[in-house]
Amino acid sequence: MPTVTVDRELLMSSLPGIVSDEDVENICYEFGLEVDEICYETWTLGSRARSGIQSLVSNEDGKEEEEQHQVFRIEVPANRTDLLSADGIIKALRVFRGFDKPPMFSPCCSSSPIRLTIKPAVQQVRQYMLSAVIRGVVLNRLRYQSIIDLQEKLHQNICRQRSLVSIGLHDLDKVQAPFVYDALPPTEIKFVPLGLDKEYRADQLFEYYDGDPQLRKYTALIRQFDRYPVVLDAKNRVLSLPPVINGDLSKVTLSTRNILVDCTGTDWTKTQIVIRTIVAILSQYCEKPCHVEPVTVETVSSDHSIKEQSSPDMTMHSFTLDLEYAKKMLGVDISPDRALQLLSRMQLFATIEDSMNTIRVQAPIHRDDILHPCDIIEDLAVAYGYDNLPERFPCTVTQGKLLGINMFSDLVRREGLAQQGFTEVLTWVTVSQAENFEMMQRPDDGNTAVRIMNPKTLEFQSCRFSLLPGILKTLRENRMVKLPIRLFELSDTVHIQRDHQVGAVNRRSLAAVYCSSTAGFEVIHGLLEHIMKIVGLPNKTNATNMNYFWLDEKTCNDDAYFPGRRALVRFGNTKVGILGWIHPQVLQNFGLSNPCSALELDIDLLYHLSK
Repeated sequence: MPTVTVDRELLMSSLPGIVSDEDVENICYEFGLEVDEICYETWTLGSRARSGIQSLVSNEDGKEEEEQHQVFRIEVPANRTDLLSADGIIKALRVFRGFDKPPMFSPCCSSSPIRLTIKPAVQQVRQYMLSAVIRGVVLNRLRYQSIIDLQEKLHQNICRQRSLVSIGLHDLDKVQAPFVYDALPPTEIKFVPLGLDKEYRADQLFEYYDGDPQLRKYTALIRQFDRYPVVLDAKNRVLSLPPVINGDLSKVTLSTRNILVDCTGTDWTKTQIVIRTIVAILSQYCEKPCHVEPVTVETVSSDHSIKEQSSPDMTMHSFTLDLEYAKKMLGVDISPDRALQLLSRMQLFATIEDSMNTIRVQAPIHRDDILHPCDIIEDLAVAYGYDNLPERFPCTVTQGKLLGINMFSDLVRREGLAQQGFTEVLTWVTVSQAENFEMMQRPDDGNTAVRIMNPKTLEFQSCRFSLLPGILKTLRENRMVKLPIRLFELSDTVHIQRDHQVGAVNRRSLAAVYCSSTAGFEVIHGLLEHIMKIVGLPNKTNATNMNYFWLDEKTCNDDAYFPGRRALVRFGNTKVGILGWIHPQVLQNFGLSNPCSALELDIDLLYHLSK
């Protein structure tokens, strides 16, 4: 979880009645936070952030900056972006203890709102941008530090290292509206970057940042494009080169009074969350708190049509809470008026509707973690106090035991395979698309394997629907082991099932491979006979009716196996598996030179048939 640093003196002075470290730990615990440690920390800023206050810091202040301050390191939940700054935590705790009312954020409409135009070219690179204006800001060194820390925490967490969203803050009095968000060739982008003292072209700047351990990872996000995203003012001056660096022209200093916030991104939902979080914190520093001036954003499409919207969206999310359901979930009797008080302590606005058991709850712009009435019930529990919830015995008595399929799997694993000299392996659930299909000589009809939309690497592109590729890769990595090699895996595979609620299902499967100087088909065939005997499914000789397992070589057309040496395993007319020689081309695809025989069985089917 993210850890936020809060100045000890500031926190205690902001919460009346809090006089000791133990008091701070207790109130954080009640609110659902945890004080990780109490330590001393030097107040420092990076060279780029420090450039915003250097001109205002005297030598005496410079010496003071080297002094250590006692701080709390507080762990916050990853979904609470509003708590990723010291001021956000302090505000939440003050409301929680009843010292402040929940902040009511409201748009401060202007007769001539600032306009931002998003050009079509940039929508192919980094398509989204939202903006806002915060006027009348009063900054000091602690607030400046808190803003920098908040940006960094957001970039590391919800922004996914700026790949989804990047944040820029600008001194509005140093630039001129309207603003333009466009994409230009690198050679046409010239500006003085934040923290540097000379002008660079964008391509030259990227070469310079190749030696910067922090910024070089962000240049890779746009470096592959022919055009780079850029934010310009009315005089065509560069404010920002997102997601890499802001311009020195519009840097925020301690004397800044009006701030322009920009959030550019590739994820629309995350961009909205980040812009609302930023303005919620910054607006607390205003002479008139919680007032935000929206920016009119014009998005120009390739066909020259224009879509206009107000940014940020200040609408509060509304939910309906059934109080009877909440009381049942918590196990306490809460009156409607008491529920309103508790929700107010969690910065939620609630009113009683016509029915006394129905409450209308509105979440302010910085509470994007509220997605469902269950989240509201959780906040009710926090405000009521988890330690105050009564303990009670469950109304039902249950006895834990293994699932039948797991007991069956253990039987097959132990007596069917391990006792026959086969060694169990455990391989990845995800494989490459080639390993699923091309290397196994199996066609991809688009209805078999579940594919991963944005795989981290080429080795994990889809979910396995067969255990065989994993075992063959294990054999490849153990080619120097003395022959014969007997391997098996009994685990889950993933199959597309369109009518299922999630579109796919897990099935318990088995695969066993025998590798030696000869294929050893008789070994695999004998293993099949033994497994069927263990699970109680007879062969034709021992069957007293038409239900028995048999090998169907005529209809088997799986090209992962050698023609003429492959067969389907059927029980009655139901296909339960396949066995045979592995095709030489498949072995070659996996870098194997010794012949192999394999057996694949559907354990789910065997389990139901054996019952």
